[in-house]
Amino acid sequence: MITHISKPLIIWLCLMALQPRLFAQEHILDVAVINIPPEIVINPDTQQVTGTVATAARAMAQKCRAKINFIVSPAWSRAFRLAVDGTADAVVPTIESAERSKFLFFPKNPVVRSEMGLIAMKSDGHKSFTGFAMLDNKRIGRIAGGLIAPEFDTYLHENEITVSRQHSYFSLFKSLVAKRVDFVVGNQASYLHFANELNIADEIQLLMPVIHSVPQYLALSRAALANHPERNTLYECLFTATL
Repeated sequence: MITHISKPLIIWLCLMALQPRLFAQEHILDVAVINIPPEIVINPDTQQVTGTVATAARAMAQKCRAKINFIVSPAWSRAFRLAVDGTADAVVPTIESAERSKFLFFPKNPVVRSEMGLIAMKSDGHKSFTGFAMLDNKRIGRIAGGLIAPEFDTYLHENEITVSRQHSYFSLFKSLVAKRVDFVVGNQASYLHFANELNIADEIQLLMPVIHSVPQYLALSRAALANHPERNTLYECLFTATL
C-alpha cells in the first residue's frame, strides 16, 4: 500500500488530469458576414474582416476556445443561406425572429445592440420620427433580407409602401441623396459612418427618437451542428458566453 505521495508527484498527476482540457484542440468557426461598416468592415483588396462586431464575435468565440474564419458574402440573403444549409457555422450580426429561429440558435447574449431609425434628407423638412404613418405613400430604402423591428416590418408589409431593397448601406445612402427613396431605415452606427465617408453629414439626418434598440447576435447554424454533433459542447459554451 502507498502511504506517501510526494508533492511534485501530486502536481504532476493533477496536470495530467487537466491535460485534455488544457491542450484541447481549438475549434475553427466559419462565420458568414457582409460588409456593413463600422460593424463589419471588409477590406476589398485582402478580404480581411475588422469592425466592432467582428471584434466582439472573435472575443466571444475565444472564450469558448474557438477562432473565427469569416466567410465574406456579397449579400445578406446569401450569408443567411450559408448558415441555413450548414456551409457556415454561424452568421453575424443578425436579429432574432421566429422564422430565423427555425434554422439558427440565438445565444443568450448579443454581440451588439443597434439603434434602428429613419434617415432622411434635411431638405425634406422632417424634424423627428412621429410614427409609422409618416411612411405612408413614401419610398423606403432598406437592406435586402434584413430585419428592423417586428412592428416596423409588419407595418411595411401590411401597407402600400414602396420598398427599395438593396445590398449595401453605401447604395442606400446614394439613393437617398439622389432622391430615389424618401427614407433609409438602418442602424445609427452605419448612418454615422456613411454620413462621414460620403461627405453628406450636412445633408442627411437620423430622425429621433429611433424606432427601436435591437439586440443582434452571433447566431449558430442548426444544420452545422447536426452535421458535426461533436461540437455540441462548443455550441453550449457560445450559447451562454458573455463579452
